[in-house]
Amino acid sequence: MIFINDMLYASKSFKIKQVVTSSYKAELLALFAGIKHCRTTIPIIKELGFNITDINIYCDNKSLVTTVNGRLNAENLERAFLNAMNYSREAVTSKKYNLQHITGQSNPADILTKRMHGSRIRELMKTTLIAKAFDFNLETYKQKQTKSSTRQKT
Repeated sequence: MIFINDMLYASKSFKIKQVVTSSYKAELLALFAGIKHCRTTIPIIKELGFNITDINIYCDNKSLVTTVNGRLNAENLERAFLNAMNYSREAVTSKKYNLQHITGQSNPADILTKRMHGSRIRELMKTTLIAKAFDFNLETYKQKQTKSSTRQKT
């Protein structure tokens, strides 16, 4: 899940075309695709006049988050995965993207990928991330822009 200025920007749940042997590699490819998507569309969003102050990416694979954030070495990755890792690391170390871990129990993206009871879906829908995503309206956006512009002036 990717949030720009605390508003849901993108969340994808899809089967990847490449065969992978671990959830780590699958999450890495999803992260890679998400960052590439951001890098191509954010300039357009900025050109439309929107002020982007922060980009937060959430991933429930703690090992991947730790590796991409540079606290572990990416060992034993095949070339394709190593390229995806380097691309993702470069984006995160540029400070334009903030990659954070989210626990599997509180990951609202699981609504799209895992079979679960209705009460669990409602519980996940009420989490902070989803609540922020659906709480967006023009007034909220204007308030965020006002706060952002005052932050930049100081």
